[in-house]
Amino acid sequence: MPGKRRQHHVTSIYHQLILQLILVVVLQGLLVLPVILTFSKYGGLARNVVIPLQTALLAALLLGAAIDWLIGQSIVRPIIRLVCQVRQQVPNQTFHLERTAIKELNELAESLEEMSADLASSASRLASTIDLVGLRLASFEEWPDKGSVHVSDSFFSMAGLMPIEPSGNLITLAGWNDFLQELLARPDPAYSDVYIWQPEHSAKKRWLRLRMVDKTNRVSGILMDVTEEVLRHRRLELERDYDALTHLLNKAAFIEQCTLAVSQAPEQAIGVMLFSDLDNLKKINDRYGHKFGDRYIQMAAGVFGQFRRYQGLAARLSGDEFAVFLIGKGDYADQEGMRILVSQILAENRQQFLAVPDEQQIALRMSVGLAWFPSDAAQISELINLADFAMYQIKKEGKAGLHEFQASEYQQNQVLMEGRANLEQLLCQKQLECVAQPVVDARTAEVAGYAMTMRPLHSRIRLPLEVVELARQQNRLDELERLMFLLCSQWIGAHLDPGSAKLIFFSALAGLNRVISDSPDEFELAPFRRRLVVDINSSETRSERSLQQLTDFVACLSGMLAVSQLHSNEQDDLPARIQPDYIRLDHSVIRDIDKDAARQQLLASRVSWCASQGIQVIAEGIETEAEMITAIRLGADFLQGYYLGRPQLETAELATSLRLQILSARGLA
Repeated sequence: MPGKRRQHHVTSIYHQLILQLILVVVLQGLLVLPVILTFSKYGGLARNVVIPLQTALLAALLLGAAIDWLIGQSIVRPIIRLVCQVRQQVPNQTFHLERTAIKELNELAESLEEMSADLASSASRLASTIDLVGLRLASFEEWPDKGSVHVSDSFFSMAGLMPIEPSGNLITLAGWNDFLQELLARPDPAYSDVYIWQPEHSAKKRWLRLRMVDKTNRVSGILMDVTEEVLRHRRLELERDYDALTHLLNKAAFIEQCTLAVSQAPEQAIGVMLFSDLDNLKKINDRYGHKFGDRYIQMAAGVFGQFRRYQGLAARLSGDEFAVFLIGKGDYADQEGMRILVSQILAENRQQFLAVPDEQQIALRMSVGLAWFPSDAAQISELINLADFAMYQIKKEGKAGLHEFQASEYQQNQVLMEGRANLEQLLCQKQLECVAQPVVDARTAEVAGYAMTMRPLHSRIRLPLEVVELARQQNRLDELERLMFLLCSQWIGAHLDPGSAKLIFFSALAGLNRVISDSPDEFELAPFRRRLVVDINSSETRSERSLQQLTDFVACLSGMLAVSQLHSNEQDDLPARIQPDYIRLDHSVIRDIDKDAARQQLLASRVSWCASQGIQVIAEGIETEAEMITAIRLGADFLQGYYLGRPQLETAELATSLRLQILSARGLA
C-alpha cells in the first residue's frame, strides 16, 4: 500500500543465505581444482578456464559476503532496538513499539503491545477489587539491575510520599532503601510484622504491615495499612483490661501484667505491692449520691496513677479498692528507697479535697497496706492478700495511713484471713440456700406469710449471722444481699402461686434499693412486689439520705416496711420517723415473757402505741406455748418462732394443735 514501508519475510532472507552457502562450497571446490589440474595432463585447462572462473566466483563470494553483512544488519538492528524499547517500558502500563521492515518482528511487537495492555487491564481490575473490599494495600518489586523499585499506585498515598515521576511508579533503589530502613527501625512490639510510620509534615501515625519474599535476589512484597485494625484492637484491649471510670487496670489484667513483670525482672529484684481502700466513699454515696462518689474514686485513681511514672502498675480491683505493684529500679531499687517513694507520693496528695454541695469539702482519705516481693510472698495473688491484710490492720483502727505487712500480725489474725477466703468461696459458688419461716396471724391462726432467711452451705461457715458479719467486715454486704434476694425471688417463684396473698418478709442488709435498681429484671419482682415487706434493723446506723432512698424505693414498689427492734430496752424513734407497716419485737422481749412482768409491760406499751399509729406488731422468737399465749393476750398481731415452725425449704400449713392453741388463747384474751 502507498505510504507503507515494504516488509520482508525472514524466510526469504534465509533462502538468500542458503544460496550463498552453496556458492561457498562450489568456490572451495574450484580453489582445489587448479592444484589438481596443474599436476595432471590438463594443466592448460586449469590456466585458461578454471582460474578465470575461480576469480569470477571469488568476486561473487566477496560481493555476497557484503550483501550478507548488509542483510544481517537489517535483521539485528531492529531486534536490538526492539529489545531496548521493551526494557525501557514500565510494567503494568501500556506501551507502543516502533515498527520495522520485517513482518515477523512487527507481529512480535504487536503481540507484546497486546500483552502489555492485557497486563495493565488485569492490574487495574485487581486494584479496583482491592479498593472495593476496603484493603489499603500496595505492592512493590525491586529491580536491582535497573537501580529502581516498582510500586503500585496506592503506595505513595499510603506512605505519605510524592511520586518521583507523575506518570510512573518507580522509586530509586537508594530512596527505597532509605524508606525501608526508617520503617524497620520503628517496629510495634505487639506485632511481629507491623511497623509504625509517621510521614513528614503529618501529626498522624500509621501502622503498616510489611511482608517480603526474596527470590533469586529480587525482593518483592506487599505493604498494608492496618491502622484501623490496630486502633480497633487497642480499643478492645482498653475495654477488656481497663476500668472505664478510672482508666486503671482491672483486677484480671493487673494480676496478668504483674505476673509478667515478675517473670521479666532481674533475679535479685525486689518489688512492693500496695493495697488501698477509700475511707469516705460509702458516706459520700449515701449522702451526696454516686455522682460525687465517682469523682472521689477518680481522685484516688489519679494518686495511684502517679506510680506509672516509675513503671509501676496501678489497678482498680473493685468499687473502692485499688492496688499498685512496683519493681525497684535506679534510686528506688531497695526497700528503703521504695518506701520513701511510696510515702512521698501519698503525702503529696494528702491535701486533696472533694467539693460537695452545701459548700463543704471532703478530704481524700485512704488506708494503704504494703507488702514486699519476694520476702513476704512470691506469688502475685498471695502478695495482694497480704497487702490487703496490712491495709485492714490500719483501717480497723479507724485512721487513714500506710501500714506494712507484719508476719506476726498475720499469724494472730489468720482466722480473719481464713474468713475472707471462706466468704469469697461462699459468694462465688453461691453456697447459700433460701429458707422460709412461717409468720402466723394471731387472729386467724393461719400462715400469713414467710420470713426469708439464709442457710449457709459452706463447710466452715455455719450461722447466718457469721456470714453477715464477715460480709460487713469486708464491705461485701451488697454482694451478699444481691445473692440472697435472687435466691428469695427464685424460692417465691418455685413455692408460691402468683395470686397468693402470703406476705414475704426480707431483711435489708445494706442497700436493697441499689441491689435491685442495678438489674431489676434479674429478680422478677412483678408477681410479689405488693406483698414484699422490707425489714429494717433499727440497731444499724443509716444516714438520713440512705434511709430515705430505701423508703422511697419500697414505696415505688408498692411494698411495705417493717422495723426490727432487737433490744428490750431500745427506745429509738425510727418507727415514728418512717411510719412502718410492721414492728418486729425479737427474743430479747419475748423470751420468758410469761414469767417477766417488766417484759409484759414493755410489750403491752409497744402494742398500744403501734395500734394508735396503725402499725401491726410481730412477736418473734417464740419457743414455748406459754410465750405464745402471753404474746397473744397482750395484743401481738403476728407470731413467729421455732415453736410455730422452723425455717425450711418447703411451705407447710400450721399444725392443727397449734391452731387450736392460738384460737383458744384468743378466746381467753
